[in-house]
Amino acid sequence: MSSNRILWASGSLGVALSILENAYTAHTQTKYTEKDKVALNNAVHIQMLNGLGVCMLSMRQSRFRMLPGSLLITGSILFPGMIFYSRIYEDKSYMKLVMVGGTCSIAGW
Repeated sequence: MSSNRILWASGSLGVALSILENAYTAHTQTKYTEKDKVALNNAVHIQMLNGLGVCMLSMRQSRFRMLPGSLLITGSILFPGMIFYSRIYEDKSYMKLVMVGGTCSIAGW
């Protein structure tokens, strides 16, 4: 499988996950505090932006597109993933990974 297809599939999966995350947060509003809702909403937006960025990288003809693609994918897993994990399971032990995910997202862009 070519790197274009891998990046496109990964980006599309990221966008699809952000839509699922948005549906989850919209239908479980009574469960979370206002602060939790803001954090989950931010996670959804970052997931969507990173997914779109990975899709855009798949259309670029460059030898170095896998580096920012890998950083965006890592950022997409760590940043919103750890926010959702911490809010759903009320376990704040992995919150330091949110900063690593944010740094990966920034470096990927």
